Amino acid sequence: MRLIGASVDASVPKWQEPCNGTALEWERDFLRSLSLPSMFQQDFIVRQVQQLAEVLARVLFHKRAADEAEAQEALSNGLAAALGLGLDALRTLSRDGLVARYAPEGAMSVEMAVAVAEVLQEDAQRAGRLRALWLYEAALASGAPVPFDIHERIDLLREELG
Repeated sequence: MRLIGASVDASVPKWQEPCNGTALEWERDFLRSLSLPSMFQQDFIVRQVQQLAEVLARVLFHKRAADEAEAQEALSNGLAAALGLGLDALRTLSRDGLVARYAPEGAMSVEMAVAVAEVLQEDAQRAGRLRALWLYEAALASGAPVPFDIHERIDLLREELG
């Protein structure tokens, strides 16, 4: 039995090779062979950023209503739904582990890093805000376009965290 992606003949494109796997595996391999994953990845990132914006809006709504417990619950539930990783898990990630989540294959997804940082900046616990700082710093260091006020965000977090 041949593994998916293992080429039988180098002259045959992967998407034309026989597949013993599932339809999803074949579709995944086909899309990769077309060199389109960046478009699909970008769509996925845009959807996640939109979800994170909704999470941030809910958190800020509860904070303005002076309901910190509801704000933290919205933050935790929203992050888990949008990222598949809960707030407690994010708080425990090391700096390198956190940054690596948003730099697959070495290319930093600045949009995702900044969106997650914006949400984590609203965390009541220091650990969440520290991770927001790390993500902002990594986004800035990536050399990619960043929000115009990223230096102010970093300075504010550094001041808060002492």
